[in-house]
Amino acid sequence: SRLKLFEADLLAPQSFDECVKDADHVFHTASPFITSNITDPDLELHRPALEGTKSIFSAIVKAGIKPRIVLTSSVAAVMGKATDKPADQCFDEDDWNTTSEPHGNPPGDGLDMYRYSKLIAEREAWRLAEKHGLEMASICPTFIVGPPVTNRVDGESLRNMKQALEGEMPHRPDTPMIDVRDCAAAHIAAATVDGAVGQRFITSTP
Repeated sequence: SRLKLFEADLLAPQSFDECVKDADHVFHTASPFITSNITDPDLELHRPALEGTKSIFSAIVKAGIKPRIVLTSSVAAVMGKATDKPADQCFDEDDWNTTSEPHGNPPGDGLDMYRYSKLIAEREAWRLAEKHGLEMASICPTFIVGPPVTNRVDGESLRNMKQALEGEMPHRPDTPMIDVRDCAAAHIAAATVDGAVGQRFITSTP
């Protein structure tokens, strides 16, 4: 009875104006997650990720509110490839991806194109939060798995689980993961715990 739904488009600058009105917390979770069959990485990944982030902040500023923002980023914004650090060192929340490229590194690497989209979106979010004096925290999950809320199985995470359950080799067999319920709990904590402001949090299996 308290739920309201609003139609929005990451590439439509005005479409978030209505839904942020009077908000105490804003969770920005939307960004395309595709890593294969990409024909135009700017149109399919980078512009929606970056412009959607700008649209959210623009709507908040226009509404004249000061909510706490929780951004769903990704470990992809923390690191490009595991070889970016010596084998005896771990990545942490102070790290930023320095190797991903708009068209992939190497060129044509769809996963790396996705990494780049998450990197530029989180960088822009922190810039805008500082510019407008807004509280923000970012969650940087690894590969999210867990119970779906729809019957669709064409997403990256569900496809991985479906392959494993059907005896196939998953397309991400060696990736660190996080249960969607734990990831959701991290978002709620970031929105409600005072010490979370200004912090990034990697959520992952060990």
